[in-house]
Amino acid sequence: MVNQVCRWGLADRRKERLGFLKNLYYGDSIAEAADREGRSAAT
Repeated sequence: MVNQVCRWGLADRRKERLGFLKNLYYGDSIAEAADREGRSAAT
């Protein structure tokens, strides 16, 4: 479902957040998930 939502043309920031959550779901730590989305762990 997350992949479908990302394809629906949501704002880039929302796509990044969904990608971040997806990375956490698949086992990344917060720091790893943030790195994958180009953010720091604090944001």
